[in-house]
Amino acid sequence: MKNKKLTVIVIVAVMVVAAIIAIIAAVLTRQGMPLSSGVFVNQNFRVADDTWRLTAVRASGNSRINYSFTEANLAAMNVNSTNSGGNITLTFIQGDTERSYDISGAFTDRINMSDFKPGKIRLRLDFADADNLDIEINWR
Repeated sequence: MKNKKLTVIVIVAVMVVAAIIAIIAAVLTRQGMPLSSGVFVNQNFRVADDTWRLTAVRASGNSRINYSFTEANLAAMNVNSTNSGGNITLTFIQGDTERSYDISGAFTDRINMSDFKPGKIRLRLDFADADNLDIEINWR
């Protein structure tokens, strides 16, 4: 009887662990799911309608998304960013290709994505004591 209870407990534990792993994998591979690390005060972010929008009162650390872009998305890549202090760097990464832009202060520009191919690209925002930030990256 004890062995039967132990077997049931082990089976249930394995099922729970498998479910947790499946949920984590689904969240981490979801198209455009923002991941952040560091210190953020009143952070709000959203990826929808071909736009990544991030606002915060203060940020130190980084936030990133992985997204699959079409050729049309790459041609339309645009950044509008403001912050009142600190530094913000936007980096695009695809394989061995990496391009960084200082978007600190007031930055509004179309980004030349000619070095990138359609497909998955990582966008990473690095913050160094950035204050009152409002960033919109869109590809529409």
